[in-house]
Amino acid sequence: MAREYNIVERLKRRNEKPTVILDEEHKYPINTKKTNVLCMMAYIRKTEKRGKEESDPVKDMEMMDHIIKMGLGEEAAAYIAEQDYTFAVMQDIIDVIMAAIGDEETSFEKEEKEEKK
Repeated sequence: MAREYNIVERLKRRNEKPTVILDEEHKYPINTKKTNVLCMMAYIRKTEKRGKEESDPVKDMEMMDHIIKMGLGEEAAAYIAEQDYTFAVMQDIIDVIMAAIGDEETSFEKEEKEEKK
């Protein structure tokens, strides 16, 4: 008799769009679709190649802005730009986007769990 693997529920859960909540009024879905992720990875790889030749903080910030725009959309990117967040906050937003792409916990979630132990 052949084995049957029913993954319907797993696929439903894994296909739900993750979201990032920036404040009480601003919740944005993270685009984790395959084509978008491939574009983001290609952009990062291209930027990293340039980075090996020269380190440019302005280009690094442009890369962060571009990843936010690709991951969260134009509206979210505009809102985030308006907030004039600190660099640490921007890093957390990038961390959330990258964790969502990999279906993983963020680095700060892991740190919080370790602190509770």
